[in-house]
Amino acid sequence: MEGKLLDFRIMKKILVLVLTLFAFQISFGQQKKKEKWHPFSKVPDLSFFFEGNSQFRQITDQNTLGLGVKGAVVWNPNNAIGFTFSSTVNKFSPSFESDSSVYLKNVLTGLFYEYMIKPNNKVHFTIPIASGVGETYYDWRELDANGAASFPYNEKYYFYIQPAVKIEINIAERWRVNAGLAYLYVPETFAYRGVRNTDVSGLGIHVGVRYGKFFW
Repeated sequence: MEGKLLDFRIMKKILVLVLTLFAFQISFGQQKKKEKWHPFSKVPDLSFFFEGNSQFRQITDQNTLGLGVKGAVVWNPNNAIGFTFSSTVNKFSPSFESDSSVYLKNVLTGLFYEYMIKPNNKVHFTIPIASGVGETYYDWRELDANGAASFPYNEKYYFYIQPAVKIEINIAERWRVNAGLAYLYVPETFAYRGVRNTDVSGLGIHVGVRYGKFFW
């Protein structure tokens, strides 16, 4: 009788050990399954924003108004990368331009990186830097009979770099406004119908409105 009781206790311990090992195996297998690598396992959560903006600066000593758009991907609260496009919209001409039937336009297209300092604060600073291709050209003040624009004096393309410093205000969960200074630098030396790279380079005031999904 005592031997049977001893065997029962041994069998009970073996059974408990087997069940414990089985449970551990299941738990370990599930953990491995959760940690299994896949192509997007290291991709961080992404947010985004779009911005409409205006720029005020001088080109060839003439006051200009530019309108632009930006779009960016934000991979953490402080860093964003995206595209930028802007164009002058007022019809201005340099004082030295003799053809009164044309006006000068300047267009910027490029990519930008932006670092946002403490972006969850109501008021914070942001430092974008853009780089890309600029285009300056003359267009007709009055379109031809077919309403088609053209380039009466061809155009000039150039490389540009534009760092900026802005102050930004969070006005709602998905809305922000900003304003600041940006400097357009054109390193290439050129002369296009009297317009030089130094005429295109210069300091400007930027004002923008952003909508997006931001990190909080």
